Amino acid sequence: MRKVTTRRDELLCRCASAAMVIGLVTAPAIAHAQESGDESDQSIVVTATRTARAVNEVPISIAVMTQQQMDDMGIKQFADIARLTPGVQLNDSSSSGRNNIAIRGVASSAGAATTGIYIDDVPIQVRQVGYASGTGFPVIFDLERVEILRGPQGTLFGAGSEGGTIRFIQVEPSTTEYSGYARAEGSLTRASEGSYEGGVAFGGPIVEDKIGFRVSAYYRRDGGWYDKVPAELAILDATGVSRGDAVGFTQTGEGEKNINWQKTYALRAALKLQPAEDFSITPSVFYQDRKTGSGQYGFWLSGSDADDGRFVYPDFTAAAANPAAGIASMTLPDTEEGKSNMLVAAVNSEWDVGDVSLYLTTSYLEQNKDQLYDYTTGYEIGYMGQAFARDGARGASIYSDKQKVWTSEFRIQSSKPDSFIDWVAGVFYSRSKQKSYQYIEVNTMLYDKNYFGIGNLDDAAPFGPGYSTFDNIWGAPMIGESGTYLANASTKESQIAGFAQVDIHPIEKLTLTFGARWSRNELTYRLDSSGPENNLNAPYGAACPTGPYCPYGEGVFAPDYPSGGVSGTERAFTPKIGASYELDRNNMIYASASKGYRNGGGQIPLPTACDEGLIQIGYVDENGNPTIPSSYGSDSVWSYEIGSKNRLFGGAVNFDGAGYIIKWDNMQSNVSVPICGYAFTDNLNSATVKGVEFTLDVMPTEGLNLTANVGYQHTSFNDSKASIAQAGPPWKVVLSADYRREVTPGVLGYARVDYSYTDKIIGSSSDTLVLAALEDSELVNARIGARFNSVDVSLFANNLLDAAPLINPSRSRYIWQASTFRPRTIGITASYRY
Repeated sequence: MRKVTTRRDELLCRCASAAMVIGLVTAPAIAHAQESGDESDQSIVVTATRTARAVNEVPISIAVMTQQQMDDMGIKQFADIARLTPGVQLNDSSSSGRNNIAIRGVASSAGAATTGIYIDDVPIQVRQVGYASGTGFPVIFDLERVEILRGPQGTLFGAGSEGGTIRFIQVEPSTTEYSGYARAEGSLTRASEGSYEGGVAFGGPIVEDKIGFRVSAYYRRDGGWYDKVPAELAILDATGVSRGDAVGFTQTGEGEKNINWQKTYALRAALKLQPAEDFSITPSVFYQDRKTGSGQYGFWLSGSDADDGRFVYPDFTAAAANPAAGIASMTLPDTEEGKSNMLVAAVNSEWDVGDVSLYLTTSYLEQNKDQLYDYTTGYEIGYMGQAFARDGARGASIYSDKQKVWTSEFRIQSSKPDSFIDWVAGVFYSRSKQKSYQYIEVNTMLYDKNYFGIGNLDDAAPFGPGYSTFDNIWGAPMIGESGTYLANASTKESQIAGFAQVDIHPIEKLTLTFGARWSRNELTYRLDSSGPENNLNAPYGAACPTGPYCPYGEGVFAPDYPSGGVSGTERAFTPKIGASYELDRNNMIYASASKGYRNGGGQIPLPTACDEGLIQIGYVDENGNPTIPSSYGSDSVWSYEIGSKNRLFGGAVNFDGAGYIIKWDNMQSNVSVPICGYAFTDNLNSATVKGVEFTLDVMPTEGLNLTANVGYQHTSFNDSKASIAQAGPPWKVVLSADYRREVTPGVLGYARVDYSYTDKIIGSSSDTLVLAALEDSELVNARIGARFNSVDVSLFANNLLDAAPLINPSRSRYIWQASTFRPRTIGITASYRY
């Protein structure tokens, strides 16, 4: 597969040229963007400090996007927001479908979440219980805005906000005026199938000033662009150095085209009851359902060709059960589809009592996810030593993760403007249950004659005549005919916290901030497992110590499966101090020091296939037996930040920048085990993150808006120069040019170009060949359209230059995989607002 990433300087030149062309062709400008109803970032009101304030008045680093801005940029999912936001990285490259968010380099796919994720005031993040846990993101439709709060938010948002907080703020019902929003879109992707969506939202008063409502419905289908095809495979380069040419890949059938499609449904209903002018109750329900055609995050470099828009991976279809041919029957379906859903039910109450406001939010969250995945290659090559999967071989897994959370937060805060002290205080309680289930079937394992290179052990030790190689290796029966692994893990967790923050204004323009949160967290972890891979007493062909042969299923080699539970209680104190100074109403400088943390947890013991690997990396007990910790502790960060927010030349130039240093201690880290391919969590190392980020917004002439969002971070362990895996790229740059003018009375024309550059993520691998394959990435999106009063119609081209960099490349011996951008996609969007 060719390298198609265009040189950085060429793209920068192209984007600059595009901005110049827009300015030359459409000058002179007639209408300024703000005069036509478009929003300035500096004028957007946020509630990051639990008080409504303009974003340029809040002394923390915030990235904020309104629904109108997201429509202008063509944002349809959180991955688009992450790509366009310096300091934020979405790592979504797990076969189980888990995702992981890094804010300012603080991220880990191990343990509890490092980023707090909220729908309004309801936390929706999940912890890593098994191998499938991942937070679902709500659709980008009918939102008031999305706020990304960079840096620890441990005071006001608590555990899980160690690196920062992301808030999806929905549109509130109105009791005074009607409003509506509708959006439809259709697009075509090069060499693939199309995508389309439709959504409508509507609300207003039922009883004037007393009862209001808001309802919305949304559907989107993203067409797939990966193909799963049957192929004849051959090793051409066992070293893997030649990447996509290391494997001969000859397609032998049609297979399934465009398999990585996705369908999303979302419904919301909210009712606002306002019996008195100063009191309101708002119950709401949000439901989202998502289905995916394939759990594969990447394609094979062998067989793929970006020039032709061809991205493929092999189809391993199970043959009919045939013991003579070494094939067992399977119960898991021959598919890689997945599904997930989310339900958020909440009741928000607000009561203004003179100079004090009271808030009570009670919520229930339920998330369910099931994902099927192909494990054929890992078992056939890794376990059974095949060059490639044999005809009819199939390994399959189902991941299931379920979460139920009840939360309640009571908050009281001052509401008197220009007072000497502004303050907020509250209590928070949550109770959650989370279950993780994984089951694996491999239809060739029962009859195989070679595991890990040990060789044929039919009729051999330790069980003797009549017992197969499988019996003598694993010492435990299959689940059914092909079930090799089953793990049921669950957690019960409760948290209670109290928090307070005060802003003191000792002199005019100076604000001193002091905050703290105390929390107590109780966690119970439980595991029940079975299947031959989980047998802790597997003999691996060892001689029977009590005689010529041992009885199967009893005695010294009786199967022993991990089961039991651990529980514990942790307490945390997360303070914050800060100061800000307003030079004038348009310019502010600030500094802060804040602490964040995340809770510890328990974990699933690894299969015995990992024993040799654990011994290699030194995880053994006092007797030299392989082991991993059954639980791990909390970790914490201290963040030190300075920043400046400035509006210059009457708002023609806006600057928002910050520099920071983060100290991360007792890190919950993934430990990869050689040989078996599994990983576990342990508290290892400490790390330091240093970085800067800024947004520069310039309006050189009426109607033309040029924006630069730039972020740089350096992440490393304190005891080595190694980068932190999952931390994100050192550099991220987003450049935008937006031009608007009144074409005819009542018709506003506009054109927009967005360019994003993401640096290589060096810490994502320790494999020297993978490190050599890492590529930075560049993406250009463009849109041109017109706004007719309440109607907006635009044409867009995403990935305009059809870039296909290798993102998250990985290899298993000679097999290379990677993900990349969706190929060039051209479409039309129409929206309506009133």
